[in-house]
Amino acid sequence: MRPPRIVLVEDDDWKRDQLIALIREEFPGVELHTARSVNGGLRAVRAGADLVVLDISLPSFEDVAASGGRPQGFGGREILAQMRLRGIQTPVVVVTQYGEFDEGGRIRSLSDVEGDLQRAAPDNYHGVVLFSAAVTGWQSALRAKLRETLSIL
Repeated sequence: MRPPRIVLVEDDDWKRDQLIALIREEFPGVELHTARSVNGGLRAVRAGADLVVLDISLPSFEDVAASGGRPQGFGGREILAQMRLRGIQTPVVVVTQYGEFDEGGRIRSLSDVEGDLQRAAPDNYHGVVLFSAAVTGWQSALRAKLRETLSIL
């Protein structure tokens, strides 16, 4: 049996390193692919994955400065929408460090955004984990969510 192929889409270097360490510790031998943007994430997901670990706030392109791309407040939501349009039913676990989001001047809670994600991508969305550099509880929450999600495959 081959190891699971996980795609991690995260643009923050420190947070990505923390997530990579946790994933590799939890799933030794995992085939882990990373991307830093909406477009990079879509390419990685289209290449095939058993699970996607996805940030919500992502830039459009891997190198925003060189490409002229712009950051997207809800770039992760765009990836989910594109997966649905393309019929890609890979499970997605969202990991974000924001408890609130500014959507066009309107502040939205994480639970509001979570409801949007569930409605927009019911076949893909498998929950959210709130990442915190100051609190260690996110690790056990993410481990449980990843184990639960991979066990249904």
